[in-house]
Amino acid sequence: MTVTREFQLVFAAVAALAACGTPTTGPDDDGNGTLPDNFSISFEQRDASGWFGGDDRPGNQRTVGIAQSVLVTDAIELRSFSFYFTSPFNSAQNGGAGHAVTVILNVRSANGTILKTASANVASSFTGDWVTWTGLDLDVAANTTLIFSAYVQGAFAANQYSSGYGAHQAAGYAGGSHWIKDGTSDADLESWAGWGDHSWDANFRLSGRRAGT
Repeated sequence: MTVTREFQLVFAAVAALAACGTPTTGPDDDGNGTLPDNFSISFEQRDASGWFGGDDRPGNQRTVGIAQSVLVTDAIELRSFSFYFTSPFNSAQNGGAGHAVTVILNVRSANGTILKTASANVASSFTGDWVTWTGLDLDVAANTTLIFSAYVQGAFAANQYSSGYGAHQAAGYAGGSHWIKDGTSDADLESWAGWGDHSWDANFRLSGRRAGT
């Protein structure tokens, strides 16, 4: 077979492309086509654990939600947020093995208006760790205070399971405040009315990408 000059050029071009491998967007690509986060705030000092979720003890039926405000100093796209929970989600009255739950996060403005809602599914094997809500994709201006509130879906009636949330009794996070609410339904915890100031700060992690980077 006679190999033409044109064939040799095409073959060389294909071989060169193969040698390059899969195209990427550079060293800061995280492998899924999205630039990685380059902004974060966290507060992880922990010396306390507060009630979070349902309560099935006789005469104590409630669903406890938590909220923490965070000062975002830079203009960012908010990507993810986490709260720390200290134990499995269990029945307060009967204990037993952990239970799978869905934890709802509401991202709110400084006046409590809901800007974004996300959910995280927590497996029955959970024994305590960070629970993270991803894909928030919310544009935030510099020096904005956001409030992050969370509750266990259906915990007042059908899913009366609770855990503890990690916190710091001396309120060591200077950029925000902490609230709790004993609710009577999911809808009650969606409403900002009735949330009360708490002397602690909750443990949290916030991550995003600076605008224009």
